Amino acid sequence: MSVRALLSSLFAASAIVIASALPALAISTSPDSSSGTNGRVEAAALIGPDLYIGGQFTAVDGNPYTRLAALDSSTGILDPSFSVPVNGEVRSMTASGTTLYIAGNFTTVGSVDRTDVAAIDTTTGEVLPFAANPSGMVESIDVMGGVAYLGGKFTSVNGVSRPHIAALDADTGSLITTFNPKATGLVWVVKDDGTNLYVGGRFLKIGGVARNYVAALDPAGNVLAWDPGLNTDSQVMAIAFDPGHVYLGTGGHLPAGNSVYSIDASTGDQLWQVQTDGNIQALDVTDDTVYVGGHFNNLESCNPGVCSMTVPRKKALAIDPSTGSVLGWNPRFNSNLGVWDFADTGGNLYAFGDFTTVNSVTHPHIARFSLP
Repeated sequence: MSVRALLSSLFAASAIVIASALPALAISTSPDSSSGTNGRVEAAALIGPDLYIGGQFTAVDGNPYTRLAALDSSTGILDPSFSVPVNGEVRSMTASGTTLYIAGNFTTVGSVDRTDVAAIDTTTGEVLPFAANPSGMVESIDVMGGVAYLGGKFTSVNGVSRPHIAALDADTGSLITTFNPKATGLVWVVKDDGTNLYVGGRFLKIGGVARNYVAALDPAGNVLAWDPGLNTDSQVMAIAFDPGHVYLGTGGHLPAGNSVYSIDASTGDQLWQVQTDGNIQALDVTDDTVYVGGHFNNLESCNPGVCSMTVPRKKALAIDPSTGSVLGWNPRFNSNLGVWDFADTGGNLYAFGDFTTVNSVTHPHIARFSLP
């Protein structure tokens, strides 16, 4: 069977599942109590028992915490012992040991000058020497093997041309001059699988190689053969992994955009696609379930490009990764821009974003769902 025929068959099967009774998940549809913020939460990273959050907020539970805070990962309650203010938006964060790396659009962290990227010792709250000077917002940061990888709107770092993607020494922030794959458009996300770096965004070439909105690089920046061959009317905004698979969240226009894809990690073959009517901004794979967040309101059945059926899903849904079948988990988030990130802390799945209610109950920008 051809790949095209296989995809058509799989999508038709998933459309049948969507239309019929959906299997329920053990995870609750209603969030448990937690702290709340007064503005969007965009990113999270887990270090030990603490879950660090960043975004646009300036208060947590009415207390001043400016765009960065820590929660007890078990309860979702504010940890008041960590307080490092940031003077601009935090778009992304990642952890390496006890070091928290943040990225976004800011110029100071604590009382220290830092442009759009910074590193913080979470045991002391000290802003570390890691520093750089990107020429524009950093949308994503990831650390692997002592290297911090950046993706975003910038075109230079430390005065050196680096179109939308760069690599820095994770201790000092010094530019790694040998890494220069040059993306032709915005990079939304950089994420490693422990071996290689996956890059998603709005580019059509990276490293001089044609790649439609997603590519795999080795740690030195060489473009690998892996290529899902996405339709060019799309952009990749979220990436997640499980053994053998890469999951992509896209925004754009149907039939390619506003979708979740399962991609074979070895061959790049597309295994299934689930379509919605809004951008996919967040993905997390937990307990054999792919959790999906964004600013969609409905599942869409579009094959090819003609939408014949919609099923309500308000900003979040869950998918069986082995089949692409949409599961019965159906929390209803308010706000147009919806869910921006997930965090799995072992006992809880957290959703973060623009929302202030879930299922019409107040949960300001943080929703904590107990995992089975």
